[in-house]
Amino acid sequence: MRLLYAFVLFVAGQVLFCQGFTDKVFNGSINGIAATLKMEPGSLHNDETANRYYGMLLGNDGSTYILMGDLNEANQVKGSAWDKFTAQEFQFLIEIRDTWLDFSFGLDSSYGTTVRFYQENVEVPKESVNGNNIDPRMIGVWRRTESYSDPITGFSYVIEETLALYGDGTLQFSTKSAGGNNGVSGGTSGQELKGFWKTENKILFTSDYPTGPWMNNGNYLVDESTMMLKQPSKNKLWNRMQ
Repeated sequence: MRLLYAFVLFVAGQVLFCQGFTDKVFNGSINGIAATLKMEPGSLHNDETANRYYGMLLGNDGSTYILMGDLNEANQVKGSAWDKFTAQEFQFLIEIRDTWLDFSFGLDSSYGTTVRFYQENVEVPKESVNGNNIDPRMIGVWRRTESYSDPITGFSYVIEETLALYGDGTLQFSTKSAGGNNGVSGGTSGQELKGFWKTENKILFTSDYPTGPWMNNGNYLVDESTMMLKQPSKNKLWNRMQ
């Protein structure tokens, strides 16, 4: 009787899944790029394999990924995804919640990155921040510049980045650049991003709004006027503006 009851619950759950999940679009952000995610039952794709689902992950930058996975008893869809243009494959796991999906992905089953996709037209809750996870010395507005000049071609450019770390755990990041060669010059306003930040074990972590994964920005050293982020490629020195 217990087995029969469990089976009935599983079947009922699949019906709810099909009705409450596959007819909706979910929105998220991966590395600052807005994206949408939608899944459909395999029957719509002439695939009668039990519990098979197909999906599409579309980025605002034009990236397109094809998803294929199977629904399991834990209300998860587990499978593989392919880049439509390069055919590069990665693994994914979708965990189904009431109004959102946790989309984990990586080159193997250990995944490594999880992004939360919220149901379209559902208000995204503001990230709560624990004051214990913020180093107060980091609060402020920071700026760094990076320049390059080629003595042979005469080409040069300069990039300016501004990072505002607020006491409530939110951040704003912007860049602008200018460059030129032989009397021809130009500039761009670059990126403007919003997100969240926290510190753990002397490491600065940032996350894009509203659902980006936490990214490791390196170990930091900070005093009243400067902040150094130590990264594998190179160290970045920031100067306090405010």
